[in-house]
Amino acid sequence: MTKRNEAAFVLETGDRFYRIIVSDGVRYESDPDAETVIAFFVIRRASGKFDVCNVLRTFSKGKSVSRSSQTKKGIPAANISNEIDAIRICFALGIERATGLKLKWHELDLSDIDDHAEQVARIKDWGRVNAWTAADGATWN
Repeated sequence: MTKRNEAAFVLETGDRFYRIIVSDGVRYESDPDAETVIAFFVIRRASGKFDVCNVLRTFSKGKSVSRSSQTKKGIPAANISNEIDAIRICFALGIERATGLKLKWHELDLSDIDDHAEQVARIKDWGRVNAWTAADGATWN
């Protein structure tokens, strides 16, 4: 897991987003000001393999109070559809069985976009996650 102030992942030259999957915010009865959002970033590496980075972020009163991330690396292209299905179906079902909460997913498919600037523009237009570039003075986070 990464620390809160470390980048959850870094895109190297030739890496591109393949898909971004984000949950609606999960609210807590015990703390109505808190909300957790789960995001999965599916990254197509220049090598042709894929990484899936899961970022879990909790907000309170509009400010980020915690963040954790995990990454599964080196997924072969032939397996990426199954990985994405597992996120949508198996991961969500596990959460629902454990907590009773049904997650609603929002997906941004960037699989057919190779231009980095166009990917950034689409992510910013989508508005479900923040996207920064080196030109903005920051990294993806």
